[in-house]
Amino acid sequence: MRVIIGLLLCLSLVLFVAPVGGRKVRKRCKPLTFPDTVRSCNQAPNAEGWYRDGTVCNFACRRGCVKDTGGTRRVCKVKGRSKWWTGGRGLKCNCRPCVGAPSHPEGYTSDCGAGTYPAGHTCVFTCPAGYVKVSGNERKLCVNGRWRGQDLVCKETDECSSNPCANGATCEDEVDGYTCSCVPGYGGDQCETGVSGPEECSPNPCANGGTCEDEVDGYACSCAPGYEGDHCETETDECSSNPCANGATCEDEVDGYTCTCAPGYEGDQCETETDECSSNPCANGATCEDEVGGYTCTCAPGYEGDHCETETDECSSNPCANGATCEDEVDGYTCTCAPGYEGDQCETEVTATTQATTTEPTTQATTTGEATTTQATTTVFPTIEPCNMTPDLFLFWTDLAV
Repeated sequence: MRVIIGLLLCLSLVLFVAPVGGRKVRKRCKPLTFPDTVRSCNQAPNAEGWYRDGTVCNFACRRGCVKDTGGTRRVCKVKGRSKWWTGGRGLKCNCRPCVGAPSHPEGYTSDCGAGTYPAGHTCVFTCPAGYVKVSGNERKLCVNGRWRGQDLVCKETDECSSNPCANGATCEDEVDGYTCSCVPGYGGDQCETGVSGPEECSPNPCANGGTCEDEVDGYACSCAPGYEGDHCETETDECSSNPCANGATCEDEVDGYTCTCAPGYEGDQCETETDECSSNPCANGATCEDEVGGYTCTCAPGYEGDHCETETDECSSNPCANGATCEDEVDGYTCTCAPGYEGDQCETEVTATTQATTTEPTTQATTTGEATTTQATTTVFPTIEPCNMTPDLFLFWTDLAV
């Protein structure tokens, strides 16, 4: 009777899960999309766009939209003929348009005028002529009916910052221009031209704080530190002797200079190599190797990344076979096998003929009787699912169970 009941149970299960009419059953989840969202999945679909069991897809609202309801993570599950995505309701995003152009200070230019703009639209602003950006945003984004971004703040450009006026002249900044007020003895737009007079030192022809010494039919200028030339009109180039080392850039100043060091060097003349490893940038026991202008981290086993900050995911290559679950560990992994499989990667199928023999060590008996040993061999049969047996094997298994 038990044999008959077991066979009927197996037959009913086979008829239940078998495809009807020989139709091909997809063991993948159909494509999943939600309006106004972007999707990223950890596995690629097949040619028809269907995803296999275990695929994880993360959804996010597109640019300019905000989340309303629903979940952002969905997982493909396949069990028999059933396929579904877990994760509850689909992600819903709000994407209201923006009515009218965003606000901006008067006089600034924008590529957006009156009208309605869809969520995700960007308006670009620019400073007026003669002004430069100080703070704020040059772009504003429409996010669910509201413009996001700080107002652009500009200030007038200082055309005198480059010292365009020569020979001690005073520079007066103007909107999109400047004016040079020359010292006595000079003229021209930049006061670059000397003007002669009846008395050589009146007005003073020496520029940049130079002292004029009157001479017969002429004069001589004693220049202030940092200047040279007949009229002290030329700033001395302290960078001409190349005082900055190791590829540094020399910036000339009045009566001095400044060295801008190349990456990896420091010091007044950039003569010292910087030790980038002194801040211990490498994580998780990694070794730091100092280089010029940088460093390299040699990671300990089980870690990766520029700073060895990321634990290596040994499960990313899906090493566990036959539906096993992979548990990531530091510098390794563990496979938890599905029923019916075994091995480090669950690569071996456990069949009905598999037997395990165990021997319990005791004392071995000898012919002299001085010591005794008993050796016991126990045959253990693995658990067998009745639906996976042939009728003969089913009878054998039920007799064992009795």
